[in-house]
Amino acid sequence: MKPKITDIGFYLSKFKTELELSKFKQYSEEMEFKFSKDIEELKKKIDNLWHGLNDYEKEKLKETLLLDHSDLFDIHTKIHRRSTIVSLYIFLESSLNYICKRIINKKTYLKKHDAYKGNIINKAILFLEKDANIDFSKSKLEIEFFNSLNKIRNCIVHYDGIITEYNHRDIIKQIAAETDFLTLDSEREIIIEHIYILEIIKNIGSFFDNIYNQIY
Repeated sequence: MKPKITDIGFYLSKFKTELELSKFKQYSEEMEFKFSKDIEELKKKIDNLWHGLNDYEKEKLKETLLLDHSDLFDIHTKIHRRSTIVSLYIFLESSLNYICKRIINKKTYLKKHDAYKGNIINKAILFLEKDANIDFSKSKLEIEFFNSLNKIRNCIVHYDGIITEYNHRDIIKQIAAETDFLTLDSEREIIIEHIYILEIIKNIGSFFDNIYNQIY
């Protein structure tokens, strides 16, 4: 049996990870609720203004309200969901880096995770697997999910979610076809549903549970 590290720092880190993920979930749900309430208010505005207008005034009102609706959904929700994805990915990277550095300090491993190839997350996983004897057999689905998330995040950060300019656009198309709550608008732009944010939070949570259960 692999000995566990009796370090209060790991316990506090586990608690902090759970707390941060719960805050991400709460924030995301609160914002989505706000957007839905804004749409309800918009519908009430339509009902209140509609009666008593002539045909010309109704057409002008439709144009104005459609613009408001587009602003709420196509801009506000897009910014919120994309920025949340980027923030969650940063959280995943930084949390993994913390664990790796803590293990290096406590266990004095000779090889640092920076020596491995790949993105930050894959290097950290390789280090924990090979040098810290962490078993990731229970986290295969989460790791596969993170690899797809990495491509989505990169397309958002570097190409504003437009896949036509992205080198891995065929991979994005495949991810969208295989992933619930991710679609492509006219085969061009990534459309993110709120439930995809919740899936990210769930996968990060179960992934770290597996690590901390073996460390502490």
